[in-house]
Amino acid sequence: MVKCMGKMRGNTAASSGIPAAFEHAECAICFDDLYTQTTAVFCDHDLDRVCKHFFHQKCVDGLAPKICPVCRCDYSVVVSLPEIDENPHAWFELVDLNHDGVLNKEEVLEVLKAQLPIDWRLLEQNIDTLFLTWDINGNGVVDEHELMNPENGIVAFVRKAFGRQNRSTPPSLEDCRHNWFRFWDEDQSNTLDKHEITRALVKTFDLEGNPDRIASMQEVVDSIWPIFDLNCSQTIDLDEFIQEGGFAEAIIASIRYQ
Repeated sequence: MVKCMGKMRGNTAASSGIPAAFEHAECAICFDDLYTQTTAVFCDHDLDRVCKHFFHQKCVDGLAPKICPVCRCDYSVVVSLPEIDENPHAWFELVDLNHDGVLNKEEVLEVLKAQLPIDWRLLEQNIDTLFLTWDINGNGVVDEHELMNPENGIVAFVRKAFGRQNRSTPPSLEDCRHNWFRFWDEDQSNTLDKHEITRALVKTFDLEGNPDRIASMQEVVDSIWPIFDLNCSQTIDLDEFIQEGGFAEAIIASIRYQ
């Protein structure tokens, strides 16, 4: 058990793979949609980006140590991403992660998910086909002109074609534990890892944008996790979650106690 707990403490968002928040175009600090606030990136002293991740600026200003919470890269400064319409050239330079003067498909997808109020799932599903349309010269990348063309550029097209869909309301954790688990088990793996459960609880209890309460929730999850993840699988399955005396009951009891 000691080995298991030690292993779990090292299972940060970075070491367990891409966090659920990043996959869902949310700030990995507060779990709120990235597009709702000023988006920021991490840069070195030369103002070159050190990683591909986006955050709310207010969530990472003053962050210590200066390490990306997702990939653990060191950085020197936090730089806000300009609005596309206000300063397209500066925007393009920051989005161009490897400074080659063009954007590949991944760079385009991630920044549009981060900055625009779009249905990002639909965008991901159609990005291959759309990119063929945007890549006018067929070289596999888009340059600044192709991106910013006011008539048929990427940004103009996405703003027009993709509207963020209304989210369905998750089932009650207390009354419908089985359905709640299924709702948040988006890959239908019959398991939830620690980050997925934390994010789901933050959404369930409307904690987005409240770092102190999110940290408290994370402490609750950390404290009870070793009781149920006895095989050190780094996940909780459906049975472990909904059974009498299971993870769901422990979470609800801990939250009530607080």
